[in-house]
Amino acid sequence: MDDFLQKIQNIKDQKLDELKQSLTEIQNRELDPIRREELSLKNLVSQKTEQKKVLKESREEFLEKNSKMGTQSAVKKELLEKFIKEYMQKLYKDSSRYKDLLVRNLEKIKDEKGTLNIDENSYSLVKSVVKDSWDIKIDNELNGFIFDSQTVSVQLTEDIVRREIFENNKTALNQILFA
Repeated sequence: MDDFLQKIQNIKDQKLDELKQSLTEIQNRELDPIRREELSLKNLVSQKTEQKKVLKESREEFLEKNSKMGTQSAVKKELLEKFIKEYMQKLYKDSSRYKDLLVRNLEKIKDEKGTLNIDENSYSLVKSVVKDSWDIKIDNELNGFIFDSQTVSVQLTEDIVRREIFENNKTALNQILFA
């Protein structure tokens, strides 16, 4: 009888092992796609987290560089304005240089008949070269002159001088300031 019971127990164990094996195969077959999807999702989350981190760092770097560039631009503009202001002050203080500048521009007019709008200080410097055929109008708001005729228009105002100083010296100033 013991032998019989042993056989039954062996058959039972064998059947249980087969059932376990079969269940494991079914479980593996059903769970494999879920495990692959889980792994894929974990990888995707990891990728997205890394991308977000890199994007955040890149944005911070961009904002920092942008801020520096804005500051540099403001400093550059301030320095250029200071240079031009000092240049203009020196020009006004040195009446011979200022007179030469005015005369050179007045000589461009030739034998035209027209109206010369000029400030009093500039007029006192160049009245010897002003032609009798011009209608002279003193305008102390002008700081320079504007000549208009039917064929020609010549302007030499403080704004134009500032713009020319900037344009003529921009490259050199940029190299000096930001080299």
